[in-house]
Amino acid sequence: MIWISYICHMNKNVLVFIFILSGCTAFGQRNVTKDVISTPMVGMHYGAMMPMADLKDRYGFLNQLGLTAGYKDKQNWVYGLEGNFYFGNRVNNDSIFKFMTDNLGNISEADGQFGIVEILSRGFNINAHFGKIIPILGSNPNSGLYLNFGVGYTLMKYRIQTTYDFIPILEADNRDLYDRQTTGVSLSQFVGYSQLSANRSIHFYLGVYANQGFTRFSRSWFYDQGPAPQGILRDFQIGLRAGWYVPIYKRKAKTIYFD
Repeated sequence: MIWISYICHMNKNVLVFIFILSGCTAFGQRNVTKDVISTPMVGMHYGAMMPMADLKDRYGFLNQLGLTAGYKDKQNWVYGLEGNFYFGNRVNNDSIFKFMTDNLGNISEADGQFGIVEILSRGFNINAHFGKIIPILGSNPNSGLYLNFGVGYTLMKYRIQTTYDFIPILEADNRDLYDRQTTGVSLSQFVGYSQLSANRSIHFYLGVYANQGFTRFSRSWFYDQGPAPQGILRDFQIGLRAGWYVPIYKRKAKTIYFD
């Protein structure tokens, strides 16, 4: 009872602090080089992607920037979510504005001067994924061959830009009639190498990433060609991906005793 009387005379903040400590545990670092650890992981990645199948008819080279968040368990299974943003400056459609250009291929802005119009590639996908780290050729039991599969939602479109000019037919909602937007479900696969460092300073993964979108045009009408084509599009892509992530290592618990 003496220690209770003593605590009652202590500063309120110190009392709260001791109360929290008395119900918690202190932790010691787990040995990543020997133990298969469970840990949350967050990270970011970049991919250099080449369109395939129907996607290559509309787009050229695509950059991919993404974020991922997930969890690796003690059997080296990995579960998580990721989001990817696609962008590029090449599209494979030189006739989308043909009906509004002169013989030299120029488009006039509101005051009669020649306007500058850019068509860029934009898109994204969101995936739930799961995978497995197989500790072969790795520096520790948490590193090695990394296989990952995902399923999600994808969108691709043209971005119409008239940054320095005002071209009424291409402003506001009118751009939706030219953007060739597609949406649908997607599947993804990753095969590569994943490294978790024992000193927490080097955590990365790199390998081959592929995505298969099964999409439809989400606009019913295109201004330059009339009704949108029907049917499923195979918006496939493949490329190299490299990423960096931050594992939040759990620690071994031990009990703290108070006299």
